[in-house]
Amino acid sequence: HGKHRITKFYPRTHNMGMTAKLYQKVGGFGALRHGQDIELSHRIYKSGAKVAFLKQALVFHRRRTSLARFFKQVFNWGVARINLFRIDSSMLKPIHFLPAIVTTIILIWLILCVMNAQLISISISTGLIILILFGILGGVKKHDWRIIPLVMIVAPIQIIGYGLGFIWASGIYFFSRQEQLTGFVKKYYK
Repeated sequence: HGKHRITKFYPRTHNMGMTAKLYQKVGGFGALRHGQDIELSHRIYKSGAKVAFLKQALVFHRRRTSLARFFKQVFNWGVARINLFRIDSSMLKPIHFLPAIVTTIILIWLILCVMNAQLISISISTGLIILILFGILGGVKKHDWRIIPLVMIVAPIQIIGYGLGFIWASGIYFFSRQEQLTGFVKKYYK
């Protein structure tokens, strides 16, 4: 397992390798549209197979080609977490609630700003400080100061996108008990 991980390492399909025997033993991929790799990793752990994080391994995979597509991807991750919870409640940890909590706080704060214009300047200052800190932390972690402005753009999209997907899926599931939930379905992989 990787050092300094907040939660258990679940290999994803863009960086996962396994034997055909193990794949057959655990039953291959499930029916989820998003999150199927986490669910597969969960079954691998439950099978007792050894799972290792290879820090030195280099993995190349495609990222979304626009911020809108990235938003849709992370929204679907939030939705997937609720689907994973429905399969096995142990796949929902307290950390998975954080983006939804942050998103809720931001939405409440925006409503308060509309109701009280004096909060707008405080909000802009506070938000900018938080974004700069995120950027600096990203630059320090990757040892590359050039990524600071990118982190300042991408981090809020990732947190809010995931948070909105998680909130939306939670509401649909807990109020309607709808079967598997699906967020954005149109292809956004290009």
